[in-house]
Amino acid sequence: MVISAGEAVVVDANRHVEEYIRVAQQESARIVHVLDTHLHADHISGGLELAQKVGAKYWIAPEETEGAKFKYEPLQEGHLVLFGTSKLQVVGIRTPGHTVGSTSFFIDDNYLLTGETLFVSGLGRSDLKGRAKEMAEMMFDTVINKIAKLPDDMVILPGHYADVQEMNEFGYVGAKMEDIRKNNSILHVKDKQTFVDTAVTNVGVTPPNHDTIIAVNRRQIEVLPHEQTEMESGPNRCAMHS
Repeated sequence: MVISAGEAVVVDANRHVEEYIRVAQQESARIVHVLDTHLHADHISGGLELAQKVGAKYWIAPEETEGAKFKYEPLQEGHLVLFGTSKLQVVGIRTPGHTVGSTSFFIDDNYLLTGETLFVSGLGRSDLKGRAKEMAEMMFDTVINKIAKLPDDMVILPGHYADVQEMNEFGYVGAKMEDIRKNNSILHVKDKQTFVDTAVTNVGVTPPNHDTIIAVNRRQIEVLPHEQTEMESGPNRCAMHS
């Protein structure tokens, strides 16, 4: 949640939407926009439900909504979301690779919310849609043409950690781009074929429930609360390490 002058934007909300409502009330803020960086496969999104409960707009890239059964605001190229005295802006066109429509967001040109595209010590895996090579090629273009050009003092804030050690001494998951360049070796693979081969062969075990979670997030099926907990349990496997 990003709060500015009494207005809030929530990015990649989990299903426990009451927590965002509680924090907004605590901070005397009104949630005006809810965004998802992509259609999630590792957890059940609360974005649409949160937006409906608080009367906010729900945004996601149209490329992410194939087969989805819900209404949304299409997050287009170069779209600028204004709130309070801050701005939330799409970086470049897209940051595809983890998914086709994965989108990263600048906050006041100082912070970048990367969802599951860039982690502190890894990248989002490219195989969950069954098009591993094609998606890895997209990820290479994202890394070389967009991420590699970010300034050193940009603070990168992923959607979660790829490894618990990425939680820093200040208690949050993130780091300056300068430090990520030093510690995230995959960013230094300049040969496209080597990058693609690394991305395809280092993904590890496929998350067991990702197809079901995607169907839930598309509103194609409904599951009970205890089933949601079971689906989300276990290790997070949406990151790839070199």
